[in-house]
Amino acid sequence: MGSLWPFSSLSSADLGAPNGLRFSDVTDTSAIVHWVVPRARVDSYRVTYLPAHGGNTKSLTVDGFDSHCGLSNLTPGVTYEVSVVAVKGERESEPGAGTVTTALDKPSGLNAVNITDSEALLLWQPAIATVDGYVITYSADSGTGREL
Repeated sequence: MGSLWPFSSLSSADLGAPNGLRFSDVTDTSAIVHWVVPRARVDSYRVTYLPAHGGNTKSLTVDGFDSHCGLSNLTPGVTYEVSVVAVKGERESEPGAGTVTTALDKPSGLNAVNITDSEALLLWQPAIATVDGYVITYSADSGTGREL
Protein backbone atom coordinates (compact mmCIF):
# COMPACT_ATOMS: atom_id res chain seq x y z
CA MET A 1 0.00 0.00 0.00
CA GLY A 2 1.35 3.44 -0.90
CA SER A 3 2.02 6.38 1.37
CA LEU A 4 -0.73 8.84 2.11
CA TRP A 5 0.06 12.37 0.99
CA PRO A 6 -1.73 15.44 2.27
CA PHE A 7 -4.24 16.53 -0.32
CA SER A 8 -5.99 19.84 -0.80
CA SER A 9 -8.56 20.52 -3.48
CA LEU A 10 -7.68 24.24 -3.40
CA SER A 11 -4.11 25.28 -4.14
CA SER A 12 -2.57 28.62 -3.24
CA ALA A 13 -2.85 29.64 -6.88
CA ASP A 14 -6.61 28.93 -6.75
CA LEU A 15 -7.03 31.51 -3.97
CA GLY A 16 -6.36 34.30 -6.41
CA ALA A 17 -4.50 37.42 -5.44
CA PRO A 18 -6.33 40.49 -4.20
CA ASN A 19 -5.83 42.98 -7.03
CA GLY A 20 -6.71 46.47 -8.16
CA LEU A 21 -5.18 48.07 -5.08
CA ARG A 22 -6.18 51.71 -4.76
CA PHE A 23 -5.93 54.25 -1.97
CA SER A 24 -8.33 56.82 -0.53
CA ASP A 25 -8.51 59.33 2.29
CA VAL A 26 -4.73 59.82 2.19
CA THR A 27 -3.52 62.26 4.86
CA ASP A 28 -0.09 63.03 6.27
CA THR A 29 -0.35 60.09 8.73
CA SER A 30 -2.95 57.67 7.35
CA ALA A 31 -4.54 56.12 4.27
CA ILE A 32 -7.14 53.52 3.38
CA VAL A 33 -6.18 50.71 0.98
CA HIS A 34 -8.93 49.05 -1.08
CA TRP A 35 -8.71 45.88 -3.17
CA VAL A 36 -10.82 43.71 -5.43
CA VAL A 37 -11.53 40.46 -3.62
CA PRO A 38 -10.61 37.18 -5.34
CA ARG A 39 -13.37 34.75 -6.41
CA ALA A 40 -12.48 32.16 -3.78
CA ARG A 41 -13.81 32.73 -0.26
CA VAL A 42 -10.94 33.40 2.15
CA ASP A 43 -10.54 33.48 5.93
CA SER A 44 -8.63 36.74 6.13
CA TYR A 45 -6.29 39.17 4.43
CA ARG A 46 -2.84 40.14 5.61
CA VAL A 47 -2.00 43.74 4.78
CA THR A 48 1.68 44.62 5.00
CA TYR A 49 3.22 48.05 4.51
CA LEU A 50 6.68 49.56 4.79
CA PRO A 51 8.47 52.72 3.68
CA ALA A 52 9.79 52.28 0.12
CA HIS A 53 13.24 53.51 1.15
CA GLY A 54 13.57 51.21 4.16
CA GLY A 55 12.13 51.09 7.61
CA ASN A 56 9.95 48.95 9.81
CA THR A 57 7.39 46.63 8.26
CA LYS A 58 3.89 46.76 9.74
CA SER A 59 1.33 44.04 9.23
CA LEU A 60 -2.43 43.89 9.88
CA THR A 61 -4.94 41.06 9.56
CA VAL A 62 -8.47 41.84 8.44
CA ASP A 63 -11.56 39.67 8.04
CA GLY A 64 -12.04 37.73 4.80
CA PHE A 65 -15.25 39.65 4.07
CA ASP A 66 -13.46 43.01 4.06
CA SER A 67 -12.13 44.71 0.95
CA HIS A 68 -10.36 47.66 2.58
CA CYS A 69 -8.14 48.46 5.55
CA GLY A 70 -6.93 51.60 7.30
CA LEU A 71 -3.20 52.24 7.52
CA SER A 72 -2.24 54.45 10.45
CA ASN A 73 0.80 55.97 12.14
CA LEU A 74 2.39 56.75 8.77
CA THR A 75 5.14 59.33 8.35
CA PRO A 76 4.31 62.50 6.38
CA GLY A 77 5.72 62.77 2.85
CA VAL A 78 6.83 59.12 2.66
CA THR A 79 6.06 56.56 -0.06
CA TYR A 80 4.90 53.19 1.28
CA GLU A 81 4.88 49.82 -0.46
CA VAL A 82 1.67 48.01 0.41
CA SER A 83 0.81 44.36 -0.22
CA VAL A 84 -2.37 42.40 0.43
CA VAL A 85 -2.36 38.59 0.68
CA ALA A 86 -5.47 36.38 0.87
CA VAL A 87 -5.27 33.67 3.56
CA LYS A 88 -7.32 30.47 3.76
CA GLY A 89 -6.22 28.02 6.41
CA GLU A 90 -2.48 27.58 5.95
CA ARG A 91 -2.52 28.71 2.31
CA GLU A 92 -1.68 32.20 1.08
CA SER A 93 -2.24 33.83 -2.28
CA GLU A 94 0.28 35.77 -4.28
CA PRO A 95 0.31 39.38 -3.05
CA GLY A 96 -1.53 42.25 -4.67
CA ALA A 97 0.72 45.29 -4.41
CA GLY A 98 0.70 49.06 -4.75
CA THR A 99 2.31 52.22 -3.42
CA VAL A 100 0.94 55.28 -1.68
CA THR A 101 2.65 58.54 -0.72
CA THR A 102 1.38 60.35 2.35
CA ALA A 103 0.60 64.06 2.24
CA LEU A 104 3.01 66.65 3.58
CA ASP A 105 2.38 67.84 7.10
CA LYS A 106 2.33 71.52 7.96
CA PRO A 107 4.75 73.45 10.11
CA SER A 108 3.39 74.31 13.53
CA GLY A 109 3.85 76.79 16.34
CA LEU A 110 4.22 79.91 14.17
CA ASN A 111 5.30 82.80 16.35
CA ALA A 112 6.41 86.35 15.52
CA VAL A 113 9.06 87.88 17.79
CA ASN A 114 11.21 91.02 17.80
CA ILE A 115 8.41 92.92 16.10
CA THR A 116 9.16 96.48 14.96
CA ASP A 117 7.42 98.89 12.56
CA SER A 118 9.30 97.40 9.61
CA GLU A 119 10.22 93.82 10.47
CA ALA A 120 9.57 90.74 12.58
CA LEU A 121 11.33 87.43 13.15
CA LEU A 122 9.17 84.38 12.46
CA LEU A 123 9.79 81.10 14.29
CA TRP A 124 8.07 77.74 13.75
CA GLN A 125 8.49 74.02 14.20
CA PRO A 126 9.38 72.54 10.80
CA ALA A 127 7.32 69.91 9.03
CA ILE A 128 8.27 66.28 9.65
CA ALA A 129 8.29 65.61 5.91
CA THR A 130 11.34 66.59 3.90
CA VAL A 131 10.47 69.82 2.12
CA ASP A 132 12.35 72.11 -0.26
CA GLY A 133 11.28 75.31 1.47
CA TYR A 134 8.42 77.32 2.90
CA VAL A 135 6.21 80.00 1.38
CA ILE A 136 5.46 82.82 3.79
CA THR A 137 2.48 85.02 3.04
CA TYR A 138 1.69 88.05 5.13
CA SER A 139 -0.70 90.97 4.98
CA ALA A 140 -1.10 94.34 6.58
CA ASP A 141 -4.23 95.23 8.54
CA SER A 142 -5.56 96.68 5.27
CA GLY A 143 -5.86 93.10 3.95
CA THR A 144 -3.51 93.34 0.97
CA GLY A 145 -1.33 90.22 0.98
CA ARG A 146 2.30 89.77 0.02
CA GLU A 147 4.32 86.62 -0.50
CA LEU A 148 7.97 86.07 0.32
